[in-house]
Amino acid sequence: MSSPSEATLQVLRRLRARRISLKLSVIDLAKTVGLTAGQIYKLEAGRHPLTVEQLLRLSKALFLPPQSFFAPMDEASEEVLATYFAMPSNYQSLLLEHMKRIATELGES
Repeated sequence: MSSPSEATLQVLRRLRARRISLKLSVIDLAKTVGLTAGQIYKLEAGRHPLTVEQLLRLSKALFLPPQSFFAPMDEASEEVLATYFAMPSNYQSLLLEHMKRIATELGES
């Protein structure tokens, strides 16, 4: 398999970010969409091609319209996602909780 395009990687990053934001495990998502956990891991890592049918099932399971994965994203947002996914999972969890606290505080002011 050839390396995925940057557009494909963007879609895959968004899929993973959405799964994590919903606190869905790879296993739970896989069961919901009729794939194996290994297939989900490979999809998110860009090591397995993403079909249109899979994208439709994934978007439904993640409660987002498919087109939301293709919307333009500014450079800063892409950098935040890339940095987040480069972190070990324990740091990702800490950062996510911190961001939620900040969002809550901003919403209360």
